[in-house]
Amino acid sequence: MFSEKFKIVPVAKEIDLSGTVYSDSIYMKDVLKVTYMFILNTLAAASATLTVNSGLTDASCATAMRFLYAFGGAAMGSASCDVLDALTSASTLTLTYGSYSNFMLVVEVDPADMNSALDHDWLTCKFTTAGSVTGTVSGFAIVEYRYPGSASATVLA
Repeated sequence: MFSEKFKIVPVAKEIDLSGTVYSDSIYMKDVLKVTYMFILNTLAAASATLTVNSGLTDASCATAMRFLYAFGGAAMGSASCDVLDALTSASTLTLTYGSYSNFMLVVEVDPADMNSALDHDWLTCKFTTAGSVTGTVSGFAIVEYRYPGSASATVLA
């Protein structure tokens, strides 16, 4: 079964995008790969910026890192909403409010890109806004765990 091989982790429960907000952090010590799936609900008034960060502790965002991302091909509820655009590499992603309301966003992270020189073991997504954004984001992470099984230890703090 899928859930025996991969860990399904809720990381964002309707996070209000006004200001700077964070997903739940994932402890990466025994993780081989992380794929986030975010649902960008209706975004209005201003764009938000996404960075993926590594840190020494839960909720620390010491170092922004490279990630791959792809948006769904259309707004949710439309044909092609489950067909992803080509994966693109970035270290910062602008979530344009006039373009990505009600879209799915897939973000893939390779733990090898974390700052191992500083012993960073935690991974957190950070959403930042410069203006008065209205809207929310929700999401899950699919974690490829070194020791799979439905009863594997939590990766959350």
